[in-house]
Amino acid sequence: MRNKQYVLKTMNNLSPFFFSFLFGISFLILSPAQAQIKSFQHNAPEFEIEGWFGNSHYALTEGYRELTVSMNKQPWEAFTLALNQIKPLNAPYIRFKVKASANVRLRIDLHDKNFDNLEDATRLYMIDANDGYTELVYEFPQIYSTTTAGGSNSPNVSESISHILFYVNPGETFAGELSIKDLMIGSMESADAPNLQPNLVVFPNPTRTRVNVDVPEGGIYTHIELYDMAGRKLMHKGLNPDQTAQPAFLDVRSLNKGIYLLTLQGPTDVRSTRVVVQ
Repeated sequence: MRNKQYVLKTMNNLSPFFFSFLFGISFLILSPAQAQIKSFQHNAPEFEIEGWFGNSHYALTEGYRELTVSMNKQPWEAFTLALNQIKPLNAPYIRFKVKASANVRLRIDLHDKNFDNLEDATRLYMIDANDGYTELVYEFPQIYSTTTAGGSNSPNVSESISHILFYVNPGETFAGELSIKDLMIGSMESADAPNLQPNLVVFPNPTRTRVNVDVPEGGIYTHIELYDMAGRKLMHKGLNPDQTAQPAFLDVRSLNKGIYLLTLQGPTDVRSTRVVVQ
């Protein structure tokens, strides 16, 4: 945690992102009872785990390469995968399958060994209970690249990550189950790397007034949504499938400065990207 000596008056001036992070970590640290699983069997030789952790509001049940989390959680509680070691990888990614007992929003945060949040790693996914297992693939961002004395960048992503936090319906209470299986960490440069969809293109980014969304050709998309980093939906705009040849847009003049998650959604495809409002 960044500075544990912040007083309540200072908390009122914190960004929603930091405020949510503060509460999440405090629940993890201060809960008297800690559930832990150390023997989780994964199929990734690239990493070793210390264990899965949750507080007294989580029951962790292990299966072969699968973890089921039964929870009755408070708004900013999360369960955590603590890593002992990740082998140095170029362009690393995390890949796993997940299913939930109800439609949920799953937020994933990455932390270093000091439990400092690596903000640009935060991702928010929509999990539909009717879809069974959904496979998620997340390529680690290059903000972790280190700069050598000569000024060149050296990807060092995998050595920075120590904890992976999983928030189910961040900012809300939730009672239900979530299962994760076949979790692995690999390199996007390997021969068996997954084929990721092209990034969603939005512009201008950063922006002060509006953000345009370049709707990919050939897909069917029904609406755009904008979330804050606490997972609260702030905007929703429907799309006419016959008019997606031109960029769609959202007016963001009413928003505070900060980082937001924009999602482009359709019946079979959801794409997302970050938007910075200045």
